[in-house]
Amino acid sequence: MLLNDEQKLVRDTMRAFAQERLAPNAARWDRDHHFPREELAALGALGAMGVVVPERWGGAGLDYVSLALTLEEIAAGDGATSTIVSVQNSVVCGPIAAFGTDAQRTRHLVPLARGEKLGCFCLTEPHVGSDAGAITTRAQRDGDGYVLNGVKQFITTGKHADVAIVFAVTDRAAGKKGISAFVVETKTPGYVVARVEDKMGQRASDTAQILFENCRVPAENRLGDEGQGYRIALANLEAGRIGIASQAVGMARAAFDAALAYARDRVAFGKPIVEHQAVNFRLADMAVEIEAARQLVWHAAAMRDAGEPCLKEASMAKLYATEMAERVCSAAIQVHGGYGYVSDFPVERIYRDVRVCQIYEGTSDIQRLVIGRALEPPPQGWSPARRDVTAPIEFWFDFSSPYGYLAAQRIEALAARHGRTVDWRPILLGVVFKVAGTAPLTEIPLKGEYSKRDFARSARFHGVEDFRLPSRFPIATQAASRILLWAKSRDPGSAARVAKALFRAYWVDDRDISNADVAAEAAGEAGVDRAAARASVDDPVWKDALKREVEAGLARGVFGSPFVIVDGEPFWGLDRFDQIDWFLASAAPKEGRVRAVSHLRLVVADLPACIAFYRDVLGLRLAIDVPGIYAEFDTAGARLALVGEATMGAVVGRSPPRAGDAVVACLQVDDVDAAAARVKTRGAVLVREPHDEPTWLQRVAHLRDPAGNLVELWTRLARPSR
Repeated sequence: MLLNDEQKLVRDTMRAFAQERLAPNAARWDRDHHFPREELAALGALGAMGVVVPERWGGAGLDYVSLALTLEEIAAGDGATSTIVSVQNSVVCGPIAAFGTDAQRTRHLVPLARGEKLGCFCLTEPHVGSDAGAITTRAQRDGDGYVLNGVKQFITTGKHADVAIVFAVTDRAAGKKGISAFVVETKTPGYVVARVEDKMGQRASDTAQILFENCRVPAENRLGDEGQGYRIALANLEAGRIGIASQAVGMARAAFDAALAYARDRVAFGKPIVEHQAVNFRLADMAVEIEAARQLVWHAAAMRDAGEPCLKEASMAKLYATEMAERVCSAAIQVHGGYGYVSDFPVERIYRDVRVCQIYEGTSDIQRLVIGRALEPPPQGWSPARRDVTAPIEFWFDFSSPYGYLAAQRIEALAARHGRTVDWRPILLGVVFKVAGTAPLTEIPLKGEYSKRDFARSARFHGVEDFRLPSRFPIATQAASRILLWAKSRDPGSAARVAKALFRAYWVDDRDISNADVAAEAAGEAGVDRAAARASVDDPVWKDALKREVEAGLARGVFGSPFVIVDGEPFWGLDRFDQIDWFLASAAPKEGRVRAVSHLRLVVADLPACIAFYRDVLGLRLAIDVPGIYAEFDTAGARLALVGEATMGAVVGRSPPRAGDAVVACLQVDDVDAAAARVKTRGAVLVREPHDEPTWLQRVAHLRDPAGNLVELWTRLARPSR
């Protein structure tokens, strides 16, 4: 991977600072247990304490590759300082940026990202490490706030922090769903530094045990929704592990540089020891391992920048880089001989500093577990590839959704990885039924600046350069969608032009295309008959056009195996693109089956049979029914959509489902026991599938109806905030 000019500037700036301000002082700080607050403030002024935090909230607004470069260079100067900076970026600023309110960001995130305040992350407890769901610290609701009681262990910067991200149980009966997160100012009475650990290494970074003794926190300091804490705790795992891997690379590089310098100066048997083959080969192996680890880190960071799931890649980077660093530091000591074992040379300290990298942010064993799970075979009931590897991916997108285009870029990247092509189509079935929302821009997923960035990317993908944020979001798209269907039915080639015109009208000209007259006017600008376009909105012919789309898809095998439907807000389903990648790479459902990846939507071949089963057997209420085309069920604890209301799709394969086949679906349930009771006497089988997955939804069982149709049952871990 090659760096761009901005990334090179970040690297060079941080390298100069680290070598001038950190490296010369690292040994003294380690010896004196000195906390480098002045240097941390200076790093904050350089943007290093909030590298990926948007500029609006005090950060540098850079990418994750830049964060990796920053941490590598700081770690090459002093490992302890890099740990403080890594925690500040990944698990302090990260959760507030992603889940905080604007008030919380203004009060806490801005000074944290600027380095004016320091933060700590209070999750681990004396008897709870990797099993984060087993914490016992309690947050009891009391009037307009919460009272926290419990003990947190191994808290980096716990003594010197101004702000703590604290995880506590608010509902013991709910398990992981009962964990909530809080922003606690450390000056609050009841926040007690019980002990500062005497550590093997990284002594300039304090690690403390924190007691919460009747620590009262106002309700406004709760981060995210109540019960959302476990999701918040795990949401930054990718970034945190990339950060630790970057630190390990930096410390390994510092040890290598010291060993190389020593080998050039030390003379034995009449020549510098670097010229002896044994030493030279050892140095060569060290250099290879460092560069290999660096590329793993950069790859994982680049994937996160691209918006692709990278938990496996982040774990690979952390596992390899941290274990590599110990090997390299050990080899550096060996190059120094006896001098490597004394504190006169830096390799002794670096060796002590780097050892903990295999422990925090998930031990090496945990990383192997994560990687191994990612390599496991498909779930029971799926057979490996019987697929047409030459079939193009047909991408159906919602032109009004910025996430549609963002997801299109990701799907194209996945397709290219597996040698597939993409047939890009501006039409979608479910968009006809899309309902206008009311959430203001600052409250949609990923909030303010993140959303603006994604909208801009979407515009670039569509070739719109003069993008500006519309004043209305979201909007109803029924009129625009019906015009699109009409245009496609009369002239398939005109659909793309009409889609672009509607897109430009909304995103560039800020016109209200939910108004049928405005949408028709925009379509007319694409060269179609304006009056006919306007008439199509009120003409029931759009239902026929939609039905023809479905029938044509079935005839061509468009809804063949596998058919992947992706929700329009991809950040709510964290593992969705991993599943698409799995389909493209190696697996397809059984003959005649269809796989719908989204947790709430599916496409069916025999709609009446599917409607009857879910209405009569599971007792779901039919909420919407466009005969022969679309149905949606809704009940207090479950929601299931058939055919519609997804906002994008990717299609692979040619075999249409047979009559009577339902598709493999994901049905959200709140009470699995009740679902099991409903199907027990109806010839259906429900099999529990306990999983511990870092997503806000958790698969808990799968259901096979009497015809053999397979449905996954999911339950919420925490309701996403809007």
